[in-house]
Amino acid sequence: MVKLMLAVSLVICSVAPKVAGGKVESPMAADPQAGRSENSSGDEFADRIRPLLERYCLECHENGNMKGLDFFEARTGDELAELRDIYRCVVEQLETNAMPPDGTDHPSDAERKMIVDWLRKALDLKQSDTERLAPYVVASFEDTNGNLWFGTISRGALRYDGKSLTWFTTNEGLPSNTVTSFAQDKAGVVWLGSHGGIGRFDGDSFRPFGADEGIPAGGGNAFVDRKGGVWANMDRAVYRLENGKFAEFKVPLEVTENTPYAIFNGSPALNLHDRDGNFWFGTDGYGVFRYDGKSFTQFTKKDGLSSNTVNDILQDKRGNIWFACMQAFQPGPTGDGGLCCFDGTKFTTFAEIKGLNQNDIYTILETRGGDIWIGATGVGAYRYDGKTFKLFSETDRKAWTRNFGLQAMMEDRKGNLWCGFSGGLFRFDGEKFTNVTESDLSDSGSR
Repeated sequence: MVKLMLAVSLVICSVAPKVAGGKVESPMAADPQAGRSENSSGDEFADRIRPLLERYCLECHENGNMKGLDFFEARTGDELAELRDIYRCVVEQLETNAMPPDGTDHPSDAERKMIVDWLRKALDLKQSDTERLAPYVVASFEDTNGNLWFGTISRGALRYDGKSLTWFTTNEGLPSNTVTSFAQDKAGVVWLGSHGGIGRFDGDSFRPFGADEGIPAGGGNAFVDRKGGVWANMDRAVYRLENGKFAEFKVPLEVTENTPYAIFNGSPALNLHDRDGNFWFGTDGYGVFRYDGKSFTQFTKKDGLSSNTVNDILQDKRGNIWFACMQAFQPGPTGDGGLCCFDGTKFTTFAEIKGLNQNDIYTILETRGGDIWIGATGVGAYRYDGKTFKLFSETDRKAWTRNFGLQAMMEDRKGNLWCGFSGGLFRFDGEKFTNVTESDLSDSGSR
């Protein structure tokens, strides 16, 4: 299944006021200084800044409509300071024009600048306080040369060589600026998947693959098997590269209209080529198919899977197969999902562990030391050492990660754990997840 985008990151938005007769002009729109309070301390927030935020943001954020982002609790300058972490996010969203969203009433440039400048000064916000790599980081990968690759929603792909950063977008040949996967073949070629299909990197730019190479239009993820074979998991089918062209590899799905699914009914994807040579295909709504080179075996919730929609599959050093599952949403939420493990005979689920049962799991990782990491949406990240699960849920940007939407994990050759969140790129410091910015990566001593 094409990687699902967990839309639970920080989104600070507004709904235009419902006012008859057209747009209501702010009394401060023409002159940002108009109406300024003689009191330049706490009341200045109440007199100058809060009225603008109420006008453009109130309907989205009042009365706890957006849990964790109810910044209207601050009515004075003193109360503002207590919500510094949230207002740091308000500034970032205003500066990047993500707030308010398209299609709603927007502040003038003068109003926007006044809000941002005032909040930065009042809260002593430095540039590093509001910087992040991208709002969504949904893919991570280390190639054989030690380059780190990160896929984002809307910003394209980033390559980091330990000293410098290089961004790739559709201007450099990406099929789309939403990049959801990376893989590398035996020749060292990096492939990526995106919402616009598959791309191949030639060392300088990307070449998109499409109908001429046998791939249909649509989103896709790239996968390279243990023998170096290149695969494309497209929206509706799986394709394998053969003699320079992709051909469909048929998974025996019998799609039915009444089967619950998340995004694309059926949608198979090759997630694992295990050490015994078996190919494991996750699906959207139909469980998992294992192909041994001759025949397929299907496993579903009836056999012990946490749900029939599978996002990720991993084989650990002991040979166990782990499945990251999520609930279906069509025609309605199924309320299942979670983590499960298959030892070759039976499936084990983890109902007693908060967030690992009846929850959406998007990514799992095994470190070189054999620990299993699992992203539990809304709860945190678990590290499993073979005996116990230890939860890590602290980040240094709580507002950005308030729903803990962990989309991607990768351990680099130095043992650093990089995590792509709905909220940005983070690195684990042993106790918590810390925000990583372009400025951080530009410092050659950061790795």
